[in-house]
Amino acid sequence: MLNAILDEPVKEIKLNENPILEEADIRDEKIGILDIKATLNNQITCDIEMQMVGQDNLEERLMFYWSKMYISNIHRGQNYEVLKKCIVILIGNFELKNLESIAKGHTKWELREKDFSEIVLTEVCEIHIIELPKLKKLVKRRSIARRIRDMEQIFANSRRIGGNRNGK
Repeated sequence: MLNAILDEPVKEIKLNENPILEEADIRDEKIGILDIKATLNNQITCDIEMQMVGQDNLEERLMFYWSKMYISNIHRGQNYEVLKKCIVILIGNFELKNLESIAKGHTKWELREKDFSEIVLTEVCEIHIIELPKLKKLVKRRSIARRIRDMEQIFANSRRIGGNRNGK
């Protein structure tokens, strides 16, 4: 599944035992509890969130989880080069209002420059949003299109085999 979502080979997955993002005093800061936190190929930190219903500020929540994972990779005195790529994957059984104009069910978000969208600032941030209802619609459309093509093929074959009847 991760290979398909990320479109790159995942050869090793290490699930983290404690998916609580907690760096500071719990009384002072908001903590995050991840559904699944894993390390991919010994170098990428990944959070997989599964949501049955939409929630307010979900996009901000995804960014919060991403930022907590990202800063947990570095400690005082370390160079910034130790920071690892972090990926958040949301699999939702709903459609996000902000993404209504996008028909595809899997979107990938990166940090890009507004006027030069082909330029990615850094590859350390990646967010994938999978909206299951959109995927179901696409599968249904493809299934219907496949059936129509099959019927057209059957019709074309029957005309070829049966020949023109009534001179038509």
